[in-house]
Amino acid sequence: MRSHGRQRDRAAHGTARRTRVSAGTRGAALASGAALVVALATALAAPVGAASGTAAARSPQPVRSSPAPQSPQTPPSAGAGERVRSITIFDRVELSFEGPDAPKTKDATAPRGELLIRDRGQTADRTLRLPPEPDAREAMSVTGLVIVEPIVDPKLAPRPGDPWTRVGSVAVVMPMGGGRPPLQVELMRFVTGFGAASRYEADLTPFLPVLWGERTFRAHLDTWKAPGWRVTFELRYEPGAAGIRRPTMVVPLFDEPRVTRGASVVQGSFTLLPGLDRPRLRILTTGHGSELGDEFRPRTHVVRVDGVEVARWRPWREDGAGSRSSSPWAERRTVDGREVWASDADRSGWVPGRIVEPFILPLDELRPGSHRVEVEVIDIRATPEDQPPDHWRLSACVVADEAWPKPVR
Repeated sequence: MRSHGRQRDRAAHGTARRTRVSAGTRGAALASGAALVVALATALAAPVGAASGTAAARSPQPVRSSPAPQSPQTPPSAGAGERVRSITIFDRVELSFEGPDAPKTKDATAPRGELLIRDRGQTADRTLRLPPEPDAREAMSVTGLVIVEPIVDPKLAPRPGDPWTRVGSVAVVMPMGGGRPPLQVELMRFVTGFGAASRYEADLTPFLPVLWGERTFRAHLDTWKAPGWRVTFELRYEPGAAGIRRPTMVVPLFDEPRVTRGASVVQGSFTLLPGLDRPRLRILTTGHGSELGDEFRPRTHVVRVDGVEVARWRPWREDGAGSRSSSPWAERRTVDGREVWASDADRSGWVPGRIVEPFILPLDELRPGSHRVEVEVIDIRATPEDQPPDHWRLSACVVADEAWPKPVR
C-alpha cells in the first residue's frame, strides 16, 4: 500500500518561489600567505599548450589518461537479487557550444531525437517515464551515476576540443503551476577535469519523490567549445537499501547560475505539510572567477530561515592533488623544486574531476506551515571590467521524510 502518494506529489511540486535581492558591499583583507597561494593558483589555471607569458611555464607531454570509464555492471545487493534496476537517462549525449545541430540563440531550442537541445548546445532535456511510485516498505534507494568524456578535435588530435574544467549538472525540471516558470531540482553537480573522462556517483535517495513516473531531466555542461563533451547519466534503483530514509517531499527553492556582488542574496519559500519528519535543506554552491577571483578565495555563506540565521560556513575543497588522473592537459610548473599542476589548487567548493558535495542542514525545529529560506554570499569580488564576472552557482531544495509510526505499546 502506498502512503501519502498525493501528499508527496503536492509537496514535490511545492510552493517554492525565488527572489534575488541586492546586498551592500563589504570589504575584506587577505593575509599575505593566502594571497601568494591564490596568485600561484590563478597563474596555473590554463591547459597545457596555452600561452603562459612566462619562462617558468612548462608544457610536458600530457599524462595519458585511462580509457573512458564504462558504466559498471550493477552488483546485486543482499536480498535484492535481480530487482536492482538501472535506467539510462542520457546516453553519451554530446554537449558542444554551437555544434552542428545546436540552436544559434540562447532562448531557442532544437530537437535531436528524443532530446531537446537548449542554450546553444550546452543543455539537453529529455522526458521519459520512470518506474511507478514505490511502496514505502520497499525501502527503495536511488544512486546516480554520471560519466563525462571529452571529444577529441580531429584538427588538434590528440588534444580534446575542450581541455578546460567545466561545471556540469543533472537535474529534474519541476513545473510550479500558477503561471510560474519551472524550477530545477539539481540532483548532481560536477566539474570536469582538464581534458579527460571522469566518473561521478551520488546517493539520490532523498530525491525519490521526483524520481518516479513521467519526468523531464536536464543535463547541462558549461562548455564554450565545439566539439565539447559527451555526458551519460544513469539511475540505479535498489530495494531494501534506503536504511532509515522514508523520502516523501522535495521542493526546489532556487537555482541561480550567477550570484554576483550586486545580487548576492537568493531567497525561496516552501510549505512544510503536517506528518512530515526530518526536513533538511540541501545546498549546492561553487565559486567561479578569474585572476584573483572567487574561484580561489573563500566566501562566507549565511543561511537564514524566516529571518533567523541558522548556519554560516565557507565552502572549500583542498583535495585537488588527487585528481591529476582526470587532468592530463592541466598546466604544470616547477615551484621551489617541485612540480605543481593547475588541478592541485584549493578552490571554492570544487576541484577538477570531482563531484560537488552538498551542504546538508537539518531543520528539525520547523513546524508545519510556510517558511522562507535566504542564502547570502558575503563579499563577492567586484570584478574588473576587462574580466568575466566573479560569481557563485547556487541551488537549494528542501527534502523531508514521512514520519515513522509510533510503536504500539
